Amino acid sequence: FNGVTSDLFPGVDVPHLDYSIMRTAIEKELKTANLQLIEITYTKIIQLYETKNSRHSVMIVGHSGSGKTVTWQMLRNTLSRLKKENAGPQYQVVKDFPINPKALSLGELYGEFNLSTSEWTDGVLSAVMRQACADDKPDEK
Repeated sequence: FNGVTSDLFPGVDVPHLDYSIMRTAIEKELKTANLQLIEITYTKIIQLYETKNSRHSVMIVGHSGSGKTVTWQMLRNTLSRLKKENAGPQYQVVKDFPINPKALSLGELYGEFNLSTSEWTDGVLSAVMRQACADDKPDEK
């Protein structure tokens, strides 16, 4: 990535952000979860944090055992820990709504319109979105 950036924008220095406070909190969370402290884990968690801050939504995909669950759960725990420790205003408690789309039909997942009764039935996603949008707390959802 850095090579591509320097090729596209020669002479431009990309600022290096200091994540030392976050790295310390990540280390504490990994130790609490009895996980190994591996550099790629730190990198994945910080990359997810940066992506989350620059996008409206994020989808994590990858092979089994590649660290998807550990990455998002450790980021959630780290941000919540930093909020509780008053590490800065950029950190908030994170509330998650895990959903397994494979366990639901399309109607159960998204909602569906019944043609015979002309009624809409919310699916799990629309119900969760209503709940999250109605919550006025500054917590991240």
